[in-house]
Amino acid sequence: MSDLAVHLGSLVTVARSRRYPTVLVGITQPSQIPDGILAEVGHACCLKVVDFREQVLTHESSVIILGAYSRGQFITWLIGEARSAGGILVHRADEVIAAWPEPERKAFFMEFLRTECNDSEDRNRRVPIMLVSLHVQHFSLPNANRGQGIFHLLSDADKGELK
Repeated sequence: MSDLAVHLGSLVTVARSRRYPTVLVGITQPSQIPDGILAEVGHACCLKVVDFREQVLTHESSVIILGAYSRGQFITWLIGEARSAGGILVHRADEVIAAWPEPERKAFFMEFLRTECNDSEDRNRRVPIMLVSLHVQHFSLPNANRGQGIFHLLSDADKGELK
């Protein structure tokens, strides 16, 4: 596994032990985390990798209309998908996030970091949700602490060291 995949996987491992098992990874450019790295992280951490753009927004039977899909609906969708798969890694969801006004985007990221997701049959088992987004870089969000999920802004020089 690449250093970056190991680094991202370590964030998921830490998140599994928290009340809020969410990991928000901010990127500065779409190519910063290649699809192959996401697949490695998904495989190593037993997460279903979801290309939101391809698997949800372009699906013919999708009821999602950009601008009408609220942050609450998106959070509900994330939790449902994570529970059914045992954990998910979502990328290319920025199209739906970009449809919201800026205050809604920040509110979504704050809400995401405080989202609980437990296994539906074992309430003590945390189900991780990792979300990769370009839009998070525009907001000042609190760094990881025990009272929320993990927020990590990936820098161009990030070599995979957990800070």
